[in-house]
Amino acid sequence: MTNYSGISSKPTIVRLHSYEVFTNFPSQINWKNVDKLILVAPHIERILRMRIPDINDKVQIVIIHNGLDIEKIPFKERGPGYNIAWVAHISYKKNPPMMLQIIKKLVEIDPNYKLHVAGDFQDIRYEVYLKYMVKEMGLENNVIFYGWVDDMDEWWEDKNYLLSTSVHESFGYSIAEAMARGIKPVIHNFFGAYELWPKENIFNTIDEAVEMIISGEYESEKYREFVEKYSLDKQIRQIKEIIGSIKQSKHYYSVYRKHNNLLSGMNILLITLDTLRFDELELLSVVKKFPFVIFKNVFTSGTSTPFAFPGIFNSVYFSFYTPRRSPSFVEILKSYGYKTFGHNGGNIYCSDVWGYEKGFDIFDQRFRGISISDLQNYSIPSCYDITQKFLRWIEKIGDESFFAWLHYMDIHGKWDHLTYLDDHERELAVILQNEKKKLVLNDTDLKQLKKLRKSIIKHINKNLDDISSYLSDRENLMVVITSDHGEELMEHGNVDHLPKPYDEIIHVPFAIYTTDGNLQKELREHVNDLISLVDFSITLVGVLGIKANFGIGINFLRGKRNYVYSEGFWQQNDFRHDPTRQGARDFSVRT
Repeated sequence: MTNYSGISSKPTIVRLHSYEVFTNFPSQINWKNVDKLILVAPHIERILRMRIPDINDKVQIVIIHNGLDIEKIPFKERGPGYNIAWVAHISYKKNPPMMLQIIKKLVEIDPNYKLHVAGDFQDIRYEVYLKYMVKEMGLENNVIFYGWVDDMDEWWEDKNYLLSTSVHESFGYSIAEAMARGIKPVIHNFFGAYELWPKENIFNTIDEAVEMIISGEYESEKYREFVEKYSLDKQIRQIKEIIGSIKQSKHYYSVYRKHNNLLSGMNILLITLDTLRFDELELLSVVKKFPFVIFKNVFTSGTSTPFAFPGIFNSVYFSFYTPRRSPSFVEILKSYGYKTFGHNGGNIYCSDVWGYEKGFDIFDQRFRGISISDLQNYSIPSCYDITQKFLRWIEKIGDESFFAWLHYMDIHGKWDHLTYLDDHERELAVILQNEKKKLVLNDTDLKQLKKLRKSIIKHINKNLDDISSYLSDRENLMVVITSDHGEELMEHGNVDHLPKPYDEIIHVPFAIYTTDGNLQKELREHVNDLISLVDFSITLVGVLGIKANFGIGINFLRGKRNYVYSEGFWQQNDFRHDPTRQGARDFSVRT
């Protein structure tokens, strides 16, 4: 289908099952004609990369886990017992010889243990072998083959454990269903198991499996609660979101003006203050000097810069973002004649490496082609550097309508580049910078860090004052101040913005000032609404009277959200964030 000539002009989504990843199908797909590839788990993506190393360059991969219709699965409190379930089509990949070795060990401990096998044989050789071994091992009274079972609700009723011995699973529906019923899972450590299931329920050896069954905790409610994150509703919602955003992958947005509603010539300044927390917005003097509308319930779409900026600029979650293919609202503004200026503050995660230069006439800083060693020695510009570049640019363009984005990294650090700090503050900054690498601070250092952040914000205030003074004579002006994410300051055991979607990290400041009185009044009516940063660009183009079919956000002046979603990805063997999307994903949903 992907090699059909007529498909190149149509939005196309491919969903690969795990068994297809092991075939030649992926190499036969014309990936140039595919907008999104859906896989069901991160380890399936890693296996696919083993087979097609450059697959991430060919297509955007989205992970959507399988879903369970959990409301239809009855739960009950259970406890230790003797009935062990094994549920699967009986084939080599389910590793059935291991189940016999485990039940044999258990029977040697207590002959009351029984293994209940629900599933049909996929290979007659396995049927012959397994039934032969049951007899040879003296397990005729302890292993029961049920074949295909029609009424699984009744069959599960008296089971105490679910044993999974598979050498490969993309998910494991029998595991999920058993846990939803309150049954303790005992799971062989297949590749990717730790990313899907509780570590304490995964075994490597037969002895470990036996130990899990004869001893250890049994917590039915915990098992049920764990699988609630694998809901069918969530799976359907994520697929619908991809379908809803697919037009943006091929730049299928149609833009038109509503002349009677267009805020002609509106100048727009977006200022993002990296790691500014919601509770620090009050420290910005400019929001007190001017009648900024301060929104109280705005949440970022990601826990750190790489996960957040697709929401701000492209109105998509990081899971759906493809650099240089996902359209940006800046491109739309440029198509309407706006002069555009952007400065990312020296943050590589919102630079041209990730496709954020699109639509900008002037864009700093650019990092594509720069070596890693040079990046490590790169000196991050201060708010003063960025402000002066912006003011020189704004003077050159005269009265032309503009969109400008300034990203200040001063609060975030590295702080040793901030020449405006006094000697004591710089000495303290170096110490804190090193201590902060440990992700934990003692009470004294934490107090000093909070003091340093306030001092830096005072300097940011001076720059914002300079900008507001320069722009004070602009009649059509909108200034938006926000942060891509906040910062944890030991509230949950760390100092940083790790992929932990706590409010301190994802609840962000969001304030808008505009010279348009009617718009200012309308904005004030929504200060208590639940808003996601994926809604920002959609709302902005809507305010300008532009309709653009891109992204998945909503115009928060025209509709209300029932929830906001935020996500972050962990490195596989580290606490820090993983922009490659290879590690585990943490997410939160606020209502």
